[in-house]
Amino acid sequence: MTTAHSQAAVSIHRRLRAERNAAQFVDGRFHKCGTDYFSKSILDLPQERHITIYQYKNFKWGLVPQPVTEADKLNGVDWRAELVVEFSAGRMTTYIDDDGFEESNPVSWLMWGDGSKKTFTQELRHQQWNIDDQERSGYGTDPITCDEVQNLLTNLKAP
Repeated sequence: MTTAHSQAAVSIHRRLRAERNAAQFVDGRFHKCGTDYFSKSILDLPQERHITIYQYKNFKWGLVPQPVTEADKLNGVDWRAELVVEFSAGRMTTYIDDDGFEESNPVSWLMWGDGSKKTFTQELRHQQWNIDDQERSGYGTDPITCDEVQNLLTNLKAP
């Protein structure tokens, strides 16, 4: 096999591995129920727990490979891409669990807002795959089930 062929094979392998890692990252934060995606964030405070549920319309994600500079290579970076997550519209509801984390009922969804795009950096550095997830605001990282979503969709009032 020529050097060009082996470099192409390595490049394809890295791209496939990056796509698998990105899919695991997205699936761990966003859950498809019906046609929409949902996520959940829990903020534990000393006397209460704040729970926020997000709903996303027309959710999609993709990888956009980025160039690796000479300095990147010297720092151990072999591959880099932007993981782009976007949706056309979103809404949320928040409720509080107080002492003992007894669930209080959320009242309603907030109004739908225009969608947005969030970019995460994915790298293969020192043979380890990593996705930068330092800024998680507005994106849930806690598990949510379709049963929980169905309960919210059935019981919450629209704004």
